[in-house]
Amino acid sequence: MQNEIVIDIETKKSFDDVGGKENMKMLGVSCAGAYFYATNTYYAYEEHELPILEKLLLSCDRIIGFNTNHFDLPVLSAYMDWERLKRVPSFDLLQEITKILGHRVSLDSAVSATLGAKKSANGLQALEWFKEGKIAEIKKYCLEDVRLTKELFEYGQKNGKIFYTSYFKTDKLSIPVEWKQTSSMFRPPQSNNFMQGKLL
Repeated sequence: MQNEIVIDIETKKSFDDVGGKENMKMLGVSCAGAYFYATNTYYAYEEHELPILEKLLLSCDRIIGFNTNHFDLPVLSAYMDWERLKRVPSFDLLQEITKILGHRVSLDSAVSATLGAKKSANGLQALEWFKEGKIAEIKKYCLEDVRLTKELFEYGQKNGKIFYTSYFKTDKLSIPVEWKQTSSMFRPPQSNNFMQGKLL
């Protein structure tokens, strides 16, 4: 994996709060979680620590995440040098899944079917925690999502497939993936005018 970083963010506001998805930069970051393959460590960054994360992201080999190209990275662009950030190689699991299936699936659906795990909360709960000043809870939840994303990615690399549950959660369906080659890199979109919301 070398110098690759798995990320996930939580925001201060919802799309309703800022007037829609076109105002993504106004969401604000309450927490940015990261896993560093180079050191096998996790860290949760608060808003004032984002310049530290920026330096690490700009110097890494690849950014990995779930809906990172359409959500996390565009939101972070309000705090970071977007012209440089968008040139860092990235691998968005949701983007790859959508290319195969033709539709999106949630992280919870994928990790539940693939890993037998379950998300500990959701983004709406994280928004409530922020309003209540429960930053420690947000950090814990954010890093848990980072861990689940990392393990889902590694499962796909090792097994050449992952799973998700059907819409009515009655069937476990397989998704063939080719995530073994680290050279299979996808860059963030050049514009964030069409970004979609984060799937919980």
